Amino acid sequence: MDEVVPADLRSAINPPCGFGGNPLYGTADLDHPDLGRLGRAVDAAAEKYHGDDYDGFAAVMPALVRSAHHHVDAYDTGGDRREALRLRAHVTGLAGRYLIQIRAHDLALIALRTSLRDALEIGNIPLAAASVSSQAWAMLRQGRLDEVQQLCVDAADQIEPKTSAAARGELSGWRYLLRRAAAAASRNNRAAEAGEYARRAATADARLGEQTHDSARPKTFGLLARIEIFDDRPDKAVQPVQDTSRGVGRVTTSTDRHRLGMSKGAASARGRRQGD
Repeated sequence: MDEVVPADLRSAINPPCGFGGNPLYGTADLDHPDLGRLGRAVDAAAEKYHGDDYDGFAAVMPALVRSAHHHVDAYDTGGDRREALRLRAHVTGLAGRYLIQIRAHDLALIALRTSLRDALEIGNIPLAAASVSSQAWAMLRQGRLDEVQQLCVDAADQIEPKTSAAARGELSGWRYLLRRAAAAASRNNRAAEAGEYARRAATADARLGEQTHDSARPKTFGLLARIEIFDDRPDKAVQPVQDTSRGVGRVTTSTDRHRLGMSKGAASARGRRQGD
């Protein structure tokens, strides 16, 4: 997939190193570092990514990643360094997820390791969990199912919220790690383990108050449905969707993939019955 990633973005994410061992990434900042300006730029890039403006996002990424490196280098200690590390963790995490979208998985993993390292240095658990979860997403696409399950279960166990007063970001990060573990287990013919991870994730849904119109059915129905499909039970997979009130939730590209998966599973089941 080398041709998919512009050379400038590739260089910013994975810069060359000389004998000194320091990355030669350069910078787009010609004046004094400005964390406020960088933060606004990162927020604007995040809006582009979450708004599916991938062309606009890719256009600003090389300069933004280099600027984040530059700001981290400019501050040695204190709150300014923590903020620079947070912003770099955020922007490299976004870059990693974009690179997964265009199937540049190995480069994405490099970006996500940078994001994780920075998040751990400042103790930002939600950012760290997002980085691990995104690594798992890339590895799922590479077919590395055992590694994904182990990675996500270990990480989820390390950050599992112990009290009802846990921050929403930490609870959400824990939930997504369990969902990735469930996805890996379901694809790896481990339906019982996948179901257990999904049920644990559902407890976070309830605590976060993220439920469908039917208050007894948490949004984890999508994950449970996918598990049913991978366990060759598409009839059960379709049922949660049929039980969900129409018009609930925002339609996204993920929703579309879910519906396509449901249709594929149902068609497969019909084909097998007709062949009997």
